[in-house]
Amino acid sequence: MNPKRMKPVSMHAILAAALLALAACGGKPDDASGTAPPAPGAEAPAAAAMPASPAPAPAPAPAVDATPTAAALQVADIEAYVRGMEKENAILQQDFDAIQRARSADDSDAETSALFHMTSSEIDQAGAQAAGMAPARYGFVKDRIDEVQSKLDMLEGFRKMGGDSSALEAQVGDPYGAFAADVAAALKARQPRLAALRAEAIGLRVKAAGG
Repeated sequence: MNPKRMKPVSMHAILAAALLALAACGGKPDDASGTAPPAPGAEAPAAAAMPASPAPAPAPAPAVDATPTAAALQVADIEAYVRGMEKENAILQQDFDAIQRARSADDSDAETSALFHMTSSEIDQAGAQAAGMAPARYGFVKDRIDEVQSKLDMLEGFRKMGGDSSALEAQVGDPYGAFAADVAAALKARQPRLAALRAEAIGLRVKAAGG
């Protein structure tokens, strides 16, 4: 065993477990904490005699959907989810590529750094920004859409088992049954893309954890 590789092994194991957990259920963004503005400094004597200049107008904040966090899923949320997941997967791919390069170079520090980033809330926050949603609402939308795909996966698994799986299918229920008719129709229409995005995110984390 190479002594130089012994130190990061336990850390990599912890990160791998975290990545596998994220692959199963998705990460949650941390609550943002505000910071107090710095105290104003004393004005210079020369400035006191000068007329005050008007303060520059603040830059407009990016538009964010103000829908309450737990409001029922809407059709527009589906495309917002697609935008958010596309952004998340782009970041995950960059991290995975960095992990591959670090492993090829036997650079444990770089590998650990990239593994840490794959578990960070920064990815969720970037997804929320791309979706145009508050992080809490984005997380709620992800949970609802991922729940649909999880049920679809279970139902498909039951059917592949063969035999009479009607009782199990009844326990799972209709994956689209909790949604309004227009939302259910939109989810069904976009299901291949939604499933692909979710599978890509899971796959990248699983491959990173298994290295």
